[in-house]
Amino acid sequence: DRARAVARELRRRGVPLATTTPAVLLRAEPAAGAILTTARAALERRLGDAEALPERSSALDLLTSPLVGLSVLDLRRMRRRLRRDRPDETRPDENLLGVLASPEAAAALAEELADEPLAAQAVRLAAAARIASAARSACAAGGDEHRVDAESLLWRIWDASGCAEQWRSTALGLPGGADPLLSEAAERDLDTVTALFKRAEVWAERHPGGHAGAFLAELDAEVLPSDSVAPHG
Repeated sequence: DRARAVARELRRRGVPLATTTPAVLLRAEPAAGAILTTARAALERRLGDAEALPERSSALDLLTSPLVGLSVLDLRRMRRRLRRDRPDETRPDENLLGVLASPEAAAALAEELADEPLAAQAVRLAAAARIASAARSACAAGGDEHRVDAESLLWRIWDASGCAEQWRSTALGLPGGADPLLSEAAERDLDTVTALFKRAEVWAERHPGGHAGAFLAELDAEVLPSDSVAPHG
């Protein structure tokens, strides 16, 4: 149902989604893989909360993923900026992880840096904090990892990322002509995200009451690409 909703909304906005998708290993695709990695981190309680900081490696995976788009250089500059007016860190990336753990702190930082050179990076960091918060909320709603709905978790992550509009614009091309390679990459990313939701929908129909962890485990165990999840519409 969500897969059709994603595809329908993107097509309504003019995104040229493929009617058939090449055989893909979803976890190996950048966009779909980022959603799956974030979902897994949330299920394993590695994205932090009000009581605990996110696990560093999981946080860096999210921050540098296609869903957020910060580079290693961006992170180095952000760390340097955060050290300017915050207490000395007692553990690596404590300041950065603290901001990521709180959407409110991240939004405040984005506002604080709005007129500074790192304004765009602060906005991306705030987006990452919203994604982490949405993923945590989806897991909390399930009560425990064996009751978290796969489609709901994936959708909350994707929706919080806000990538649909940005990738749509890139896929369609900007006035004056966009880089065709970037347009093609964005179109493929949208196709694979749609395919991921279709796969989750089919899986849920085949496994009533199944939980997100089992769905992720099935994708992890796949060795051969599958073309059985191609989006149609």
